[in-house]
Amino acid sequence: MKKPLYPAVFKKSIQTAMLKYRDKLWLNAYHIDTRYMDEDDDNTDARMSIQTEYMQGTLSIFPCFLKEWKEKKDRRAYVEEIMSHEMAHCFIADLVKVSSRRWATEEEHRAAMENLTERIARLVR
Repeated sequence: MKKPLYPAVFKKSIQTAMLKYRDKLWLNAYHIDTRYMDEDDDNTDARMSIQTEYMQGTLSIFPCFLKEWKEKKDRRAYVEEIMSHEMAHCFIADLVKVSSRRWATEEEHRAAMENLTERIARLVR
């Protein structure tokens, strides 16, 4: 039998942190599915995809997140850093959706969204 790629303790830490920041950001109405991916995507630890109209999100966790987690001394702090950022995406999603119609380029929009998301993530940590 093949050993699961993601250990239960890692998954539990993801779930615990996700729920913590969902509560802190008043996102309790959101339903978040978590998917553990088999392959990396551009060296991204995690990605949140959001459907604001349905208050749903899909949190994708990539193998490089697990690799980094295994190397950290303070694993809980590392998971919380990533999860606060990903949950902050839900917090700003409506604003981003509306404002994106006014941005000059897609790259400028993406950069501004990441900047604001990280600012919020740092506020709630």
